[in-house]
Amino acid sequence: MSDKRHKILIFDYNSDVTSAAKETLFKDDDVFLVKTLEELRDKTDNDHFDIIITGYLIPELSDNTHVYLENIQKYLDEALVNVQEKKSEADKALLKSNEINTNLFNLLEETVRKLEIEKADLKKQIEYQKQETDIAYKENERFKETVLKEKNEVELKFKNLEQEHKKAMEQLTLKIKSMEAELQNALAIADKAIADKSVAEKKLTKFQEQWENFVKGK
Repeated sequence: MSDKRHKILIFDYNSDVTSAAKETLFKDDDVFLVKTLEELRDKTDNDHFDIIITGYLIPELSDNTHVYLENIQKYLDEALVNVQEKKSEADKALLKSNEINTNLFNLLEETVRKLEIEKADLKKQIEYQKQETDIAYKENERFKETVLKEKNEVELKFKNLEQEHKKAMEQLTLKIKSMEAELQNALAIADKAIADKSVAEKKLTKFQEQWENFVKGK
């Protein structure tokens, strides 16, 4: 026997039979009783039952029994209509829910598609910017190399000019010193020539005087 306790709803048409059923067949279950169809309807609308029993014993056929069975059939028909209406409402709600889910899925899919497109575009822009940056960086590096090369060339030329200027100044200094020495030598020679001329003039004067005295003495 299962350990599960069942919820059982009994339409209490015959109290003696109902009591006997509770004490024998359903002694291990939770049994709920209703005495009218309205109570039966309220219970089934507001709760769930594993078993619903509308009668244990059908009395002898009579007008009352016929009315009883008609009421049961009427309730069952109304319950069936109610279930069908609820099922229809549930189907409509499910259809609406599916429609909403489909719309949400389509919206999500469209959003994801747009995001993927934007992501791809952004990736292209980033790659383009990276390429532009790399090109600018390489051009800048080449420009720096060119400027540095020109700077080194100018510095080398300036250094060579300094060396040439220094060498020319040294040569000019030597030449000036040589010319000064030559000038001093020329001045010395000129001074000596002047001195020799003075001595020669004195000798010539003296010789002339002597010649004139010699002529007079004759």
